[in-house]
Amino acid sequence: MTQVRKVALAYSGGLDTSVILKWLQDTYHCEVVTFTADIGQGEELEPVRPKAQALGVKEIFIDDLREEFVRDFVFPMFRANALYEGEYLLGTSIARPLIAKQLVQRARETGCDAIAHGATGKGNDQVRFELGAYALWPEAKVIAPWREWDLTSRETLLAYAAKHNIPIAKKKDGGSPYSMDANALHISYEGGGLEDPWWTPDDSIWRWTKNPEEAPNEPEFITIGYDKGDPVSIDGEKLSPYQMLERLNQLGGKHGIGRLDMVENRYVGMKSREDCLDYAEKRGISVTASREKIHSRDRNLWHISHEGGELEDAGNAPLPSTWQLTRSPQEAPDREEQVVIGFEKGTPVSVNGMKLDPVSLVELLNEIGGRNAIGRIDLVENRFVGIKSRGCYETPGGTLLIAAHRELEALCLERDLMHFKQHIGLKYAELAYFGLWFTPLREALDAFVDNTQQVITGTTSLSLYKGNVSVVSRHSENSLYRTDLSSFTMDDSYDQKDAEGFIRILGLPSRSRARLRADAAKPEVTR
Repeated sequence: MTQVRKVALAYSGGLDTSVILKWLQDTYHCEVVTFTADIGQGEELEPVRPKAQALGVKEIFIDDLREEFVRDFVFPMFRANALYEGEYLLGTSIARPLIAKQLVQRARETGCDAIAHGATGKGNDQVRFELGAYALWPEAKVIAPWREWDLTSRETLLAYAAKHNIPIAKKKDGGSPYSMDANALHISYEGGGLEDPWWTPDDSIWRWTKNPEEAPNEPEFITIGYDKGDPVSIDGEKLSPYQMLERLNQLGGKHGIGRLDMVENRYVGMKSREDCLDYAEKRGISVTASREKIHSRDRNLWHISHEGGELEDAGNAPLPSTWQLTRSPQEAPDREEQVVIGFEKGTPVSVNGMKLDPVSLVELLNEIGGRNAIGRIDLVENRFVGIKSRGCYETPGGTLLIAAHRELEALCLERDLMHFKQHIGLKYAELAYFGLWFTPLREALDAFVDNTQQVITGTTSLSLYKGNVSVVSRHSENSLYRTDLSSFTMDDSYDQKDAEGFIRILGLPSRSRARLRADAAKPEVTR
């Protein structure tokens, strides 16, 4: 074991790092400096200082990084519209580089010769922390206790904590608490019942958001101001980056979100709908539209679109009379409705266990989604000819199918295949949108997609409530999800020590670059 005199620990005060603090003292016989990043997790920080003091820590740093986190990390990510696998807002991922940066800074300021973190040998965070540290401190010695000790589960950590009188927050039933990560952007939950993809989380898990059934029945309107791509105000009130996110978290937590308002680029033709009506009136042409019902609509089994009228001004909200297929959230039922959609090789074949032909299936899902205010979007889009236009779309059944299908793919597709398929999806959408359907490229993409769908057989359960679609559970015989690997319990199916060499090799370019830059910054010796 390498001799360590003093180590800086990324310390949250939770189960893992509380045990790690004591373990470092007992195993390495070293002084420990604790660093805690305040990135908006709130009350979680209150017990940090006394807990560290109780274990004899003399240098305790709790750094307020909230504004830096939102300004320099979250907002640049938002500007890029970055969503991992099209869904995840990267709340945990985007915080790790900042924590690594500040951890290295505190370690160097206090003369530490090592840093330590509480990430397990199975997860992403070990890579994020260590690559960040190596990029800023190429010679860093990293201690990752989960890759060294013989504590193999959260239960054994709780036993260790009890033995050494380390106070730990636990669930009321005495079992392992969830592994949670909170910051100004999000809160995440792992472990416990969540290790089974078929398990439905109960209401007690959620900290920030109301159950939709408890949300207000009336809409709340807010106006967000932007400056150079960054949000700067809410309802005309200027706010700092952290205050913006804090306020929006509060607003979003108590309401359901889901409508999209779309502006699209018009093609050439009549200057306006009014001109068309004038033309029809002059020539005695019978039309269903009027100056009061001015919208241009296109309807088929999949959707109905609305253009024109008040929608030509991107600042106007759609009129209640615009929507045809879907209820407003205020008129939707006050209780959630669950629907189970079955797939065979990527094709939907059943609803709530009832086998249906394609037309009947879409019609039924349109009815179910429509009465629950699902599927409205208000969108500004870029037309092929380069003009921006706006349209409102109602696709209740399609919205449910997309949500259910994506969940099965997340369960059954290998990572690289799933990520590459997202690129294919963007191109496929362009071909369809641009009218390039009868092309060799579309046929080739079909062949690729069809191959990926051979394993997409199973069911997804969705909860519908006042415009919101939540995944309740997903199941497939072709699932790649393995509880023994995803669980927090460490067993023989995964050797955590393997991660160290992998991270060292992966971090080699970062360390080499950092050394090169450090050498270049040294003053030249004059002779």
